[in-house]
Amino acid sequence: MGSGLPLDTPCTGDDVKKALNDVFGHPNSNGYQDAKKAAQALFQGVPQNTADNWRQLYAAYQTAYAAAGVTICANWQPYLQSLGEVDPQQGPQNISDIAKARYDGLNGGKIMKTKTHTPQGQHVVKVTHEADGSITIDSPYAPTANYRRR
Repeated sequence: MGSGLPLDTPCTGDDVKKALNDVFGHPNSNGYQDAKKAAQALFQGVPQNTADNWRQLYAAYQTAYAAAGVTICANWQPYLQSLGEVDPQQGPQNISDIAKARYDGLNGGKIMKTKTHTPQGQHVVKVTHEADGSITIDSPYAPTANYRRR
């Protein structure tokens, strides 16, 4: 696939959504299959509801993206960190929900769609199992937030 930006290039939420949908939105593609082989167990192994579990999720994404030939942009790691640390309970739950959805999708060969919404109060990830069999991961994203490496 080879899409994406150099790692030191900031990205937008739209860039990240496109890369996620490119990799995980096409179960019959080589990229999806390569990501599945490389990272399915890593998504399954992300600890449930534990502090810093965003690190394991990021490692799973790094492996999946590398296998699929997609570059992770610079703001991806700090975004996941922010999402995982937004609140001592909700943050780790967000990360667990994403990891479980990715594992379930890869395990079942399902289309996975990525969406974002403007946070309203709490920053909560919403995972939906759609009637067509696909899985939608809808994450909070504030375009004005400064998702930069810390």
